[in-house]
Amino acid sequence: RQRQMCIRDRNKLEAIKTSYAESRMLQDLMTLLSPFKITPKTAQKIYQFFGPASVDILKKSPFELCQISGFGFLRVDAIVQKNGGDLRAPMRIKGALFWALEDSKGKNGHLFLTSEALQKEALQLLNAKIPIPSLRLHAQEVSDVLEDMILHGEVVSVKGDIYLPRVFAQEDETARRIAMRVGAVSYTHLRAH
Repeated sequence: RQRQMCIRDRNKLEAIKTSYAESRMLQDLMTLLSPFKITPKTAQKIYQFFGPASVDILKKSPFELCQISGFGFLRVDAIVQKNGGDLRAPMRIKGALFWALEDSKGKNGHLFLTSEALQKEALQLLNAKIPIPSLRLHAQEVSDVLEDMILHGEVVSVKGDIYLPRVFAQEDETARRIAMRVGAVSYTHLRAH
C-alpha cells in the first residue's frame, strides 16, 4: 500500500513537472512572439504544431510561422524586416514558399502547386514590399532554396508538383484507402459472378 502511494506521488510529481515545463515554454513562446501580438490560444496552437522545440525553431527562423494559418508571409516578413532581417536570407525565401503552398490550399483548395507556379507566387511575395528594383530577389534564388527544401524533405516533389509533407501524406493515405476499397469491391464483384 505504501509502495502504491509512493508510485502515485511520483506520477503526480512527473505530471506537475511536465505541466510546469509546458507552461514555461508557452510563456517563453509568448515573449518571443510578442511583436506578433499573439493570444495564448495561438501560442498553444504554435506549441502543438512545433512541439517542445518551438522556441528554438522560431528563434532560428520566425518564417516557420508561415506554416500555421493566421501567419501570412507578409505579416511575418514585416516584423522580421522591422527588426533588421536580411531580404535575401534563405529562411525568408523558404517562408514565402511555405506560405504560397499554405495559402493556395486555403484559398483555392489546391493540395499542391506546380514548381513553376510556386516559385512565381513566392517571388511575388518576396518582392511585394521592395520598391527598389536592384534590391529585389531573382527567380534563381527562389529556385535554389526550393531545390534545397526538396532535398531536405521540407516539401515533397512529385513529377514537378510540390506538396507540403503533411498534405502529401494525407493525400497518399486517402488514395491508398480508395485503392483498397476499389480492390475489395472488385474482388467481391468477381466472386459474385
